[in-house]
Amino acid sequence: METKSCRNARVYATIRRFLAVLLAGAMLFGLCACAGKKSAEIEPVTVEREPGPQALQTANAAAALALRYYIHARLKTEAFIAAAPHM
Repeated sequence: METKSCRNARVYATIRRFLAVLLAGAMLFGLCACAGKKSAEIEPVTVEREPGPQALQTANAAAALALRYYIHARLKTEAFIAAAPHM
C-alpha cells in the first residue's frame, strides 16, 4: 500500500518531467521560428532632416572626433598590454 507522501512524490516527479518536455518543446519551437528565411536585399534607412544650428553641428563633430581618439587610444593600449611580457 502506498503512502500519501510517496504518491505525492510520484506526482511531483511526473509534473516536473512534463514541464521539462514542455519547456524543451517551446525552446525547439522558438529556434525553428527564428531560423526563418533571410531576405536577400536589405535597404538602408535614410533620414532626411534639416541641419541644426551651427553650434550643434560643431558640438556633434567634436564629440565624434573625441570618440574616435578614445577608441584609437583604447586599441593602442590593449595592443601594448598584449605585447608586454608577463611578469
